[in-house]
Amino acid sequence: MQILHFVVLVATFPLVIYRIWRLWLHPSIPGAAITAFVTSLWFWVLSDIEYIWAALPDTLQAFQLAAGTIIVPAASLHAFVLSLTTARESFLRKVIRVITGSALLTLTVVLLISATATIPDGSPYAIGTISNQTPLIAATIITHAYAAAIFAHLILLGLRAADQSPAGKGMRFLTAASVFQLFPVIHGGIWTPLALHLAKPVPPSHYLLFQIAPGLAAPPLFLAAIIWPPWETRRKARRELQLLAPLHRALEAQFPDLGPPTPRGTRASDLVYEWTAQIQDGLSLTAQHRNIPLDTTQPPADDTEHACAVINWLREESAPAISEAWLNPPPTMTGAQWVLALAKAHLHATTAMH
Repeated sequence: MQILHFVVLVATFPLVIYRIWRLWLHPSIPGAAITAFVTSLWFWVLSDIEYIWAALPDTLQAFQLAAGTIIVPAASLHAFVLSLTTARESFLRKVIRVITGSALLTLTVVLLISATATIPDGSPYAIGTISNQTPLIAATIITHAYAAAIFAHLILLGLRAADQSPAGKGMRFLTAASVFQLFPVIHGGIWTPLALHLAKPVPPSHYLLFQIAPGLAAPPLFLAAIIWPPWETRRKARRELQLLAPLHRALEAQFPDLGPPTPRGTRASDLVYEWTAQIQDGLSLTAQHRNIPLDTTQPPADDTEHACAVINWLREESAPAISEAWLNPPPTMTGAQWVLALAKAHLHATTAMH
């Protein structure tokens, strides 16, 4: 176990430094929350190393035995998820203050209780020896009740925010992870200490069903909740860039000053936004150069036919007389969806020629 802790610490240290560096360059509430989450988890794992734990003062040893180190990561994860699901910044700041205040209050209470406890064993894995330590039992139950309340709220947030978007799919993973994590939190942090204190043995099968199995299932799901949204967003953006590229190149050939050079390191999602705006500008410039009327005829009702007609006009092929109104997106599409439809029609027209 100690070797595993060392491996985790070494492997995740660059991530901690990266998150701190990113927060320094781009300060934000979500960035601060995820940085606090990653950093506090790293120190949590560090405190689990036996010789590190043995060097801690008695109060901090008791605090760690009571799982007080779970408070900051749980609060940080809570703040991060709420920062992604709360639209109004003024309301979000109030919510963050409430989360921070509740975390500080819980930390203070657990620290004060831990200061009155007697350390029963020279190991951070001494949960079985605290049955006669009422302060440690109380502190353990408080920390896990706090964590259980947060995971329960994360489940509600996930059920409300889950959809087919990358962020929504990430919320689905988070919901599943929170459901699994609730079992070991309640069983290992609330029920087991109470049972030990009351001298009631906990069947080994309960550890397997309610603590070990869900405890193993939760971390991969939490990892997927963090990794999936940016991965799918990047994959979707790269796919859209491939679709937009031929139309963007065609308009850039006509209007070399259509857009500034793309800086190195620009995110794919930002580049999609820039190219979409530049394609819209290119269509407007083409309309001005050709002096088409503002609004004379109605575009086809079918969106595909509408997009093909605009592309035929742009390529100066056979097309009905169009007006500037034809360049606007149909009621069923957003501006970004309309540009993608035009790019798809342009790609098909170009492919058909070859």
